[in-house]
Amino acid sequence: MLRPSRISPDILLNESLGISELSGSPLSVNGMKLLKYAQENGGVTLTKSGGLFRKFVTWAAYEFQWPGHERRSSTS
Repeated sequence: MLRPSRISPDILLNESLGISELSGSPLSVNGMKLLKYAQENGGVTLTKSGGLFRKFVTWAAYEFQWPGHERRSSTS
């Protein structure tokens, strides 16, 4: 069953999904990583023009699961 989030009616939550479905979803895993990063770093800083700072983009490119792409060493 879908229901609107308390944060925003534009965000719909599917309460029928279990941990196995969520843990296998790159979107869910990446979203949790983003939230943890934001919590540990005081948010995700934006540039004056509204873009993401390079530090975050570099971190995300390495940490996020990208279907169809394999993680490379951070020294590559």
